[in-house]
Parts: sequence; structure tokens; C-alpha cells
Amino acid sequence: MPSILYPLLLLLLLYTTPTIARRSRNKVKQKGMKKRMMLRSKVSPGEGTFYGPAKLGISPLTPTYHAMDRPLKGTGKPIVVNVGIKLIRLIDISDIDQLLTIDILFNVKWIDERLVGLIPKNESPSRVDPMQIWTPGISIANAASPPELLSEGIKLSNDGTVEISRNGLYSAAVEVDVSFFPFDIQEMEILFECPDYDGSQVVFVVNQQYSKTDVDGEEIWALDAWKVGEDTRISLVNGEPDSYLIGTAQVRRLFSMAVVTLVAPLYIIANFSFMAFFVFIGDFPTRVGI
Repeated sequence: MPSILYPLLLLLLLYTTPTIARRSRNKVKQKGMKKRMMLRSKVSPGEGTFYGPAKLGISPLTPTYHAMDRPLKGTGKPIVVNVGIKLIRLIDISDIDQLLTIDILFNVKWIDERLVGLIPKNESPSRVDPMQIWTPGISIANAASPPELLSEGIKLSNDGTVEISRNGLYSAAVEVDVSFFPFDIQEMEILFECPDYDGSQVVFVVNQQYSKTDVDGEEIWALDAWKVGEDTRISLVNGEPDSYLIGTAQVRRLFSMAVVTLVAPLYIIANFSFMAFFVFIGDFPTRVGI
């Protein structure tokens, strides 16, 4: 009889694991929504800048240039911003906490006609202080924690082209479905937005040639694909339709690691539990110890 109960108990544990995970996921999701709304108020940039509305006291590049005003303001036309997002490292995936942590490199480029000719041709492109010019202020809508900036550089060319290269570590709250555990494939999304402007003011265009990766995965998950696209979704801030850049990491759970980290420990626990049935009923300390 015990030999029959071993696999039954193991199957029961494997069956209930996704159910428990789903319940935990719903609780984490509710807490995560509140945390992200609080986080946005702390880390969302101010109008037109990565760094918040602190461009006061910065000397302007020209007397008529205002760094807080977007290009083409008042013309009724949106400024087109070319964005490339390269995945450098897949740092961590937590299906329990529903978190995705990655190392990405931004390449953001646009033309500010107000800055044409400011940099001499023989010195183009030249580095400038990012606090002196307008920037689109890209942030993560589903951020789980403030980003960790590793490096950043900004260049201005003679024709008014502004180019930002920004490398950082980002954590996002993602959706995880463990219904097919341990054979599950997840599509985890990171939502990039311009919180100070809508689609009529700033338009993102994806640089697909730049938005690539050479990453294979990490210990438990294999990365099958990294895609970056554009989409219109309901804003988490005001409930209105807004344009987003969607970075999607398609990951596949490595079955061998699932066996090592979950199935094997459950099997050992089940065996030790049933060993108590073979101990003399009067030997209470031994039964408790097992």
C-alpha cells in the first residue's frame, strides 16, 4: 500500500502547486498595483526630462531655447522619437513574486529643429548636458522598483539630432501563468511610456535593427525571443488610451531545473513522510523526528 501512496502524494503535490501559485499571484498582483501607483509618484520624470522637473538654474543653450518645451510645441504636430531597446542580460525571473529583472540598453533619437547649427560641423556630434535640452522622459509603466542607472550619454549633432544612450537595470511586475507548470512558456511584458505626453504630442517609432539580443537565458528560464513593438493601451494613471512601447521576453522554463528545484525535493519529502509508517508506533520521538 505505501508504494501506491508515494506517486499519489507526489501527483497531489504537483497538482496543488499551480493552484497555490495562482492564489499567491492574485495577492501579489493586488499589492503590486498599489505599490506601482506609489512608485510612479516618486520616480516618474517631470515634463520633458529623465531626471524630474529640476531644470531650474541650468543655463540655456540659446537665449530662446526652453528645455521644458517639447519640439514642435504649438504646431499641432507630434515629435517623432526613434527608440531602440537592446536586451543585454536576463538577470532574474521570479514566478512567485511575478517579477522580471533585466539589463537593457536604450538608444533614443529625435530631431530638435531649434538646435540646428548649434554644434559646428567639425565638432559634430558633441556631448551636451542632458539638463540643458528637452528629453522625452521614458519610464516603465509596470515598474516594480526604481531603475538602477549604469551609464548614460547624450550627443547633439549639427543637424539638430539628439541621441541618448542609456544603460540600466529594470524590474517590472509581469503576468505569470503556471497552469502548465513545469512545461510553461511565458510572455513577460515591460511597458515603456512617456508619462508627460500622449500620442498626439510624442510618437514612438521602434528601431527594430537595434532592438535585439544575444541572451540565452538564466538558470531556470531559457529566453526564446525578445521583441519590441508599439501598442495603444489604457493608461494606468488616468484610464485613457495611451501609446506604449512593449518589450516582450518570451521565456521557457527549463524542465531539468524544475525537476531539480521542485520535483526532486517533493519526492524526498514524501518519502520521509511515509517512513514514519514503518516506525514502531510507541517510538514517538523517532516518528516526530522523521
